[in-house]
Amino acid sequence: MKWYVLALALVLSVVVGRVWLGARTELETAQKRQGAERLDRLQWAMRWYLPGASAPREAADAIEALAETAESDGDIEAALGAWRRLRGGILATRHLWSPFGARLPRANARIAELTADLQIRSGAVSIRGRDRGTLIADHLALLQLDPTPKAGWSIAVFLGFLGWVGGAAWTIRRGLTAKGTVRRKPFLRGLAITLLCFGVWIVGLLNA
Repeated sequence: MKWYVLALALVLSVVVGRVWLGARTELETAQKRQGAERLDRLQWAMRWYLPGASAPREAADAIEALAETAESDGDIEAALGAWRRLRGGILATRHLWSPFGARLPRANARIAELTADLQIRSGAVSIRGRDRGTLIADHLALLQLDPTPKAGWSIAVFLGFLGWVGGAAWTIRRGLTAKGTVRRKPFLRGLAITLLCFGVWIVGLLNA
């Protein structure tokens, strides 16, 4: 086996281990904390997401349970804070797919309702005569302005980046001699691939 394959495997193992350990450590630390610090640790455990790891999902369940408990106790501020933490963790872990995406509609709905209730209870001037239903609809519309990135364009960004970086390296290696003179055919071929991939990358960034 080539040395670089072993090196890549080692690097990947270290990264995967660090992410897994980070989530587990944050979850265990959260269990020893209270209040805002506990929520902070739980959200970080969610953000150390790794496919197949249990700690991030346990953290999401814990945040949701804290939000529901606060609602049952009538503590709107605490419940709202917990639902916002859950939403933050959901949005922070989006990439080519959203592992916690199924939880987002409920989190948005609860945040909208609790925010409206808090405004009504406090008599906030921003209500401007709106009833509870209108307030909820307005808040929900704002929360839904942040969509999940489009998977197709996200893939284009990733592949386009790899393509133009790899193409540039290939062009330099194959298209130039040791003395820096140009080998016309491979240089032009590599340059064309690099520019094409760079274009895909830019278009992907603008549309993702």
